[in-house]
Amino acid sequence: MGLLITLLLVLSGIFLIRDLTRAGRLQDCVMSGRTNCAPIDPASAR
Repeated sequence: MGLLITLLLVLSGIFLIRDLTRAGRLQDCVMSGRTNCAPIDPASAR
């Protein structure tokens, strides 16, 4: 049971780090004044 909880915490941590890194990169791009930071997929615009 302890191993399962540890594994769950590690996986959650990896997910959070990945998500925060992505958000940080987007914020850095926006703060530098760029306008094409999050490109929109034309297929999903329909």
